[in-house]
Amino acid sequence: MKTTTLAPERRLSSGMTGFLRETFPKIWTLGVGAGMAGIWLELFGEPASMSLKLAGVAIWAGTSILFTMTGRSLKDVWLHGSDLVVSSEGRQVRIPLEDVLEMSETRGQKVKTVKVVLRKGSAVGQSFRFIPRNAFQAPFSEHPVIGEIRERKRQLAGDSGSARLPS
Repeated sequence: MKTTTLAPERRLSSGMTGFLRETFPKIWTLGVGAGMAGIWLELFGEPASMSLKLAGVAIWAGTSILFTMTGRSLKDVWLHGSDLVVSSEGRQVRIPLEDVLEMSETRGQKVKTVKVVLRKGSAVGQSFRFIPRNAFQAPFSEHPVIGEIRERKRQLAGDSGSARLPS
């Protein structure tokens, strides 16, 4: 019987995930909100027209909501044995690697994200996104974190396949 030693728990998501999920939306909302309040109260000298003030408030509110919603969809992810451990809003959910149906990554964005689609729904939903840890990636190639997950799945499939009795 073939045995494979699996690596210990390894963080797959970037430390920047928490910043973009928790901190950045608050900094944006408070900082730009303070600037909008200054424009509204005419603290910067020249008065602005009411239409400009309303447009500024609408843009500030819209981007604040967008950054908050986008940030909340990001998860912290670890590879642990035969599972992905996904941290979502204070709780950790174990997802067997065999339940991972497909993975894709964003391309051409300053902050890359990986989307994992599951065979069946879980406590984190049918899919989830995370910012992968920083690693060298050749142009037009798959992110190393996706390759690491695929390799672990192959290792596990090899282990379970070798445990079968010959017919």
